[in-house]
Amino acid sequence: MHERMTWLVSGWSKPRVGEPASGDFWLSLEAPGLQVVVLGDVLGHGPQAATDALAVQSALASAPPGSLEQAYQAAELAASKTRGCALFLATLQPDYVESLSVGSMRAWLIYPHGVTVLPRQPGVVGRGRRQPRHHRAETPAGTWLVACSDGIRSGFRPGTAAFRGCTPLEVARRIVEGWSVPEDDATCVVALNTRQSRRQSEG
Repeated sequence: MHERMTWLVSGWSKPRVGEPASGDFWLSLEAPGLQVVVLGDVLGHGPQAATDALAVQSALASAPPGSLEQAYQAAELAASKTRGCALFLATLQPDYVESLSVGSMRAWLIYPHGVTVLPRQPGVVGRGRRQPRHHRAETPAGTWLVACSDGIRSGFRPGTAAFRGCTPLEVARRIVEGWSVPEDDATCVVALNTRQSRRQSEG
């Protein structure tokens, strides 16, 4: 891992009940000095949606982005050959996050003192829309980032103390298993800024 990359990232996903595969996907990409988190939800369900999701994933993974805008452009081009998708993207730096969200994705930053809802915009990626607006937020050590597809019930809200002692994988799995709906694919991606703990461990 690059020396500036201080975020731990993981995710959990399940397909719609009765389907063998999911149209949701998540990725954690690394380029020099940059981490990018991706959460996508291709329209539809089942094998065709899973095939389309794989195409978007492959496009993003084959050319690691140098910026949030480049990542979005790669996803937009790949999604234009599918039915389209909802998309959440975030670039993770040691002390801030830049993010954008199009469609039905929801995302939060969880601080010790409270929770911030990250903005989202309507639309479908792959339908030739303009570059969406992105949002920048400070993320001190210990900040959590949580993003989920619309297969997670609308009543879900992350709390400030719920994740203590857990890993990102444990949190993502807990959210999907506890809050998913059977009628849809469901995915959650979780990241934790471990900058402080790493410095302490090195000391």
